[in-house]
Amino acid sequence: VGNIDNEPAYLAATSSKVYATTWGGINSPNHLLSGLWVSPNIGLGGLAASSANKWNELWRVDDYEADPVTAQTVIGGAIGVYRGQVYWGTMQVPLTGALAHLRAYPPEGTPSALDVATTIINTTRPLAIFRCCTAGTRNVANTELLYGDALMEVYSPVHGWQTVPNKMGVEPEFGPAGFGNPFNTYAWSAAFFNYHLYFGTFDWSYIAVDMLNALVPAINPLDISQIVAQVIEVLNPIALTYGADLWSFGPNGGAATPESLYGLGNYLNYGFRTMVPTKSMLYIGTANPMNLRTDPTNPPLGGYELLGLHP
Repeated sequence: VGNIDNEPAYLAATSSKVYATTWGGINSPNHLLSGLWVSPNIGLGGLAASSANKWNELWRVDDYEADPVTAQTVIGGAIGVYRGQVYWGTMQVPLTGALAHLRAYPPEGTPSALDVATTIINTTRPLAIFRCCTAGTRNVANTELLYGDALMEVYSPVHGWQTVPNKMGVEPEFGPAGFGNPFNTYAWSAAFFNYHLYFGTFDWSYIAVDMLNALVPAINPLDISQIVAQVIEVLNPIALTYGADLWSFGPNGGAATPESLYGLGNYLNYGFRTMVPTKSMLYIGTANPMNLRTDPTNPPLGGYELLGLHP
């Protein structure tokens, strides 16, 4: 019932339309950038084969992201339709921005610890949250940046790293990308519950050291601690808040409210992977791969959790 340019990752439906974010860029054979798509109006019989080629792209990553290489690593996140508007977020797998840049602009010889740290810092894109009308045509001017980067780093082989405004040329309405936590890089789930729209995140701060170690096997191991210290100092100079975040947008259309910044009581819950609302409960499934943390006398514990949030 729909032909779009990349794999659909998240879906949201109203009585009249279906919305989909895609996973494109380096995650796609065609390397077309990720975006947000909308179906034609749903008729009485639903979407049919005749609807397949009538979907429209409402937004694309490079409407916001200024660096063309980094844009290849930013993909579509969770979507919610709330009070007549579409809310959606972005995702970036940790360190893929740095890997893409090192591949696009190979260093001469083994890169220094400072070069690696700078590349990681300048290519990390915490999640951004956007809001737009439910129209069926692309209109970037009507897209609001709710949480995001006003300025971002862009690399040029001639000029090196430069700080430029985002492609929308706007400040975020409510706050910085990642809801203020640079390690919040996924808008991983969304759900409507109790008159609020909830977003769950992925916060990779707890596993940052292991992932950085995997990135730099060619570098002197003694330099890894230097890279980690630089990255954490620049990305999050105040304090790390281990554990996924849960944020909710309310009926007033204003800024989101933090419901939890620490994995809903277990900071090893580094992601809120899925959410299912009922009339009386919001069920949340977590991502928690810390399987060796099994001693009940020494919490927090590792492993998947199913949580219920009351109104």
